[in-house]
Amino acid sequence: MPIRKALPLLLSMMLLAALPACLPIAETAADKDGLHRQDAETDVIDPFRLPEPVEVTMVKSVRPDLKLPPGDTIEDNLFTRYLYDKTNVKFKILWYASGNDYDQKFNLALASDDLPDAMIVDEKTFRMMAKDDLLEDLTEVYDKYASPLLKEIYGATRGEALDNATYNGKLMAIPNILPKADSYPLVWVRKDWLDRLKLPEPRTLEDVAAIAQAFIERDPDRNGIADTIGMTGNSKAITSGGYTEAHDFKAVFNAFGAYPNIWHRDAEGKLVYGSTTPEAKQALAQVRKWYAEGLIDQDFALRKNPFELVNRGQTGVFFAPWWAPWEIGEAVQNDPAADWRPYAIAGNDGKYHATMVPMSGNFHVVKKGFKHPEALIVNLNLQTRFGREPTEDDLQLDVTYIEMFPLMLSVEYRDAVSRKHDALMRSIRGETAPQQLSQEMRSIYERYLRDQANPGANAGDWAPSHAYRYSGAALKRTFHEMKPLFTASTPTMEKKWAKLQKLENETFFKIVLGEEPIEAFDRFVVEWMAQGGAQILNEIEQELRGEYE
Repeated sequence: MPIRKALPLLLSMMLLAALPACLPIAETAADKDGLHRQDAETDVIDPFRLPEPVEVTMVKSVRPDLKLPPGDTIEDNLFTRYLYDKTNVKFKILWYASGNDYDQKFNLALASDDLPDAMIVDEKTFRMMAKDDLLEDLTEVYDKYASPLLKEIYGATRGEALDNATYNGKLMAIPNILPKADSYPLVWVRKDWLDRLKLPEPRTLEDVAAIAQAFIERDPDRNGIADTIGMTGNSKAITSGGYTEAHDFKAVFNAFGAYPNIWHRDAEGKLVYGSTTPEAKQALAQVRKWYAEGLIDQDFALRKNPFELVNRGQTGVFFAPWWAPWEIGEAVQNDPAADWRPYAIAGNDGKYHATMVPMSGNFHVVKKGFKHPEALIVNLNLQTRFGREPTEDDLQLDVTYIEMFPLMLSVEYRDAVSRKHDALMRSIRGETAPQQLSQEMRSIYERYLRDQANPGANAGDWAPSHAYRYSGAALKRTFHEMKPLFTASTPTMEKKWAKLQKLENETFFKIVLGEEPIEAFDRFVVEWMAQGGAQILNEIEQELRGEYE
C-alpha cells in the first residue's frame, strides 16, 4: 500500500475523508469550531489553540518527487497556513532534504548540537538523545494539553506506548502507534479461480502449495495458455525486516514457529535472533522446495515490482498484509471478476503465529530548553482530530498535499483495522445507520455502496472497503503473537549490523535459489555469531536486565 509505506496510516484515513478538490480555508476558526479558547482568568486550556502565537523550528524529510500547488513552498503552504490559523503555532523549517541526504544532514546537526526545537526521530536516536539529556520533559505538558481523543488512543495501549517513550520515569517523547494488523501475514488468493477449479480455501501451507500448483497446471483464467505463475516473491528479501511486507515469505516462517528479524526468547527462555533458529532453517527449506518445484515465480529475485504480475492477472497467489488492496486496484479494474481474498495460514501446530511489529517506530521529541513544548502537543491534537474526527473546516483541505503537515505523526488505535472492520460490517448488516458512523467510516461505507453498484469500476472505492471488510475478517483469529523484546540499538549493532544483515540476506537468497544447500544455514549461524551476533545478544541481555531488574 503506497500510502502505508510512504506515510503513516494517518494519511490513508485523511485521504478517505477528504473532498475531491482544494477549497478556500475559512477566514477564522475562533467562532466556527465551537471550541473553548484558553482564558487567562479561568485558566481553561484549549487543546487545539494556544492563546498567543508561538514559532517552532523544525527540519523535514520530503520525497524527492514531491509536487506542491503553484505558489506554495515546503514552509508556506495550505497546511502550514491552516495549522497556524487554527492553533497559533507557526513552524519555521530550517532545512529539508530527502532520503539519505536527510539522514546525513540530521546526523551532522545532532553531532554539532545544532538542533531544531522539535523533530521526529527513530527509537535509537530518541534513546541516545534522552541519555545525553538533550530532550525536554513532556510529562506535564502532555497531561495538561493532550486532547481527550489523544489520551484515549494512548490509553487503549494500556500504557505500553507512552512507557516506550519514558526515560528515567519522565515522558521524553510522544511516540507514534503502529497498527498491529501490519504484523499478521496473510495469503491473498483469487477466490474466483478457486471456485472455477472447485478448490477449497487455504488453511495450511500444504493448501497454499496445492492451490499454486493447480493454478499453474489448470489454466484458471481460461485463456488457453500455460502462462500462470504460482506465487510471487520479493526481490529485496526472503523476509523483510521486522515487518510483514508484500511478497515476502514471513508467513511460511511464522507457520514453522520462526520469527525472523526480531529478538525474542525461545521455548527454553534463551534470547535469540529469530532468523538464526532451527525453525527458521525448516522454513527456509520449505521456501527452497517450493522454488525448486516451480511454485514460486522463477524470476522473483530479479523482478522489481511483483504487483505487476497480480495486476496483469498472471498469478493468483501472493503473501501480503491486510493493506494489499491499495496495491491491486488495477487488477480489479482490468478484470472485475478478480475476487482477491485474504486468508490466515495455520502453522504446523494448528495455531496461527505472527511476528509482531513494535508498538512504536517514530518519536516526536522537543529540544531541551524550548519554552513552549505545549505547542507540539496542540499540533498533534489537531492532527489526530483531522484524521479521525475532522471538523467542517478540516474537510475543506485538499489532502493530496497532506505531506506538508508539519511533523506528521501517526497516532491510531493499535487495533484500528479490527475496529474499522466491525464498524463497516455493522453498517453493511444495517445495524448502524450511516449518520452514526465517524466521518472516516461513513466515507468507507459510501465507497462500499458505490463498489457494490459498479464492481471494480473505481479502485479508490474498492480498495478500502475490500481491505477492511475481508482483511478484518481474516484477522479474527487468535494469534500467537511474538513481540520483539528489543527494538533499539547497541554499540556493536551500530558497527556491524549492516554487515550482518547483508550476510543473512545473501545466504537466504542463495539457499532458496538453489545456489547453496540448506546446510549453508548452519554455516550462516556460525558466521553470524562470530561476526558480532553473539556480542549483540550479550549487549541486549544487559540492556534487558538493566531495564527489568
